[in-house]
Amino acid sequence: MRAAADVSGPSAEEAVARALGDPHPSERFAALAALEERAEPTAVEPLLDAVARWPYPQDYELLEKALNVLVGWSPAGVGEAFARRLLDPAGPELDDRHRDSLAALIAADEHGGAPAAGAVAELALARLAEAEGEAAMRAEQVLAWLGRDAADTVLGALDGAGVDPRVVAVAGRLHDSRALQPIASLMGSPDPSMRAVAATALGELNDTRAVDALIGATRDPEYVVRDAAAEALNGMGVAAVITGVGGVVREAVREQLGSGQAPAPDAAGELSSGDSDSSLPAGPEAAPAVPPTWTQEVLGRLLRRMGG
Repeated sequence: MRAAADVSGPSAEEAVARALGDPHPSERFAALAALEERAEPTAVEPLLDAVARWPYPQDYELLEKALNVLVGWSPAGVGEAFARRLLDPAGPELDDRHRDSLAALIAADEHGGAPAAGAVAELALARLAEAEGEAAMRAEQVLAWLGRDAADTVLGALDGAGVDPRVVAVAGRLHDSRALQPIASLMGSPDPSMRAVAATALGELNDTRAVDALIGATRDPEYVVRDAAAEALNGMGVAAVITGVGGVVREAVREQLGSGQAPAPDAAGELSSGDSDSSLPAGPEAAPAVPPTWTQEVLGRLLRRMGG
């Protein structure tokens, strides 16, 4: 095996590939040891196959060694090449090893982590647009693993007409607050299934600013939407919902106070039923101060208690 590794050309690469596919761990270990001595990438494709397919956690040490070899070489496009194996419907069942390996190979790519992650995101999004079943699930999983590194690509796909509901679902799983407005706007879709997906995605974002839209969706005429909204609110937790509702109430109170003639509490100071304004008008043309209505006074007190 070591002799083959010292020889350049197709024959050496074929020998390495055969050794990496050997059922005996000792043969695979010898192949990896030989590859570690090479400065130039050799048998990259078989190595990527090995990292994708060797059993985990049984072959953990071999997998770690193979990954270290690839990271040490840092060939261009290695992250995208590995992602193609993960996106293959005939590929192995995805697990934590694949997630961690993808992250390491993207970071090691000689083009740089961000461009490499963007290339993988575009590949996965393209697969998602054309795939069904297992292939679509794999694309969703890869995008979710990329997280914020896929955000710009996924958010771009939320723009315009004909948004794929699966992209909406992925956007929620990225937990990027920039997705809040694009997803919330889909709550007005005429398609109940899209509204339901959007409600679930808003829940995944776990942003209290989504509470108002979700509460509104619990009154949707379609059960599937109401159910998705209720599940989303339940998943966000009582504290998050109370915080979100508090924000909505504060805005409603401010709007009500602003619609009247009474000054805002911060401008007029603390108002109470026994307060009076004893200041003189600024000039002969100045109108006398208009006392707040009972409703405005109550709302002002409520707003102050809520810290608004």
